[in-house]
Amino acid sequence: RRIKVHDYATTFKQCATNAESGDAKCQITLGVLYSNGLGVPQDYAEAARWYRKAADQGDADAQYNLGVLYENGRGVPQSNIVAYAFYNLSATKYPSDNNAISKRKAIANAMTEQQIEQGQKLSSEMSAPGAILKALDRYIQASYRVVKSDSKRR
Repeated sequence: RRIKVHDYATTFKQCATNAESGDAKCQITLGVLYSNGLGVPQDYAEAARWYRKAADQGDADAQYNLGVLYENGRGVPQSNIVAYAFYNLSATKYPSDNNAISKRKAIANAMTEQQIEQGQKLSSEMSAPGAILKALDRYIQASYRVVKSDSKRR
């Protein structure tokens, strides 16, 4: 549903409580508002926080939107692997969604075979209900440990 310009602040107020209570559609709406600075200051990190909550409930739109944030490093660390995993989840849920499929294909063209395999593995780990945040956090922590240990060697 399209939101009229003058409705952004009202929409935010209406969705805030429901989003906190776990309403995935309101969580996505808050993510969109923060991502685009509609009725609230633009804040990609806050958008990612709301998308993560909805994505963990299995919402394909939130998964796609997280892919965009990770691909571009907006509010989250840039990661083609994580973006690929989210595009893959979204495309799997809605195989007729050309956006998720085309984004997954485009990002795969910029990745090595090993990175694609990592993205597929992460996507598989995230595919169980309620497993997205746990799998994502494990992956990010492991990636941070690798980067940190590599920097100590230099």
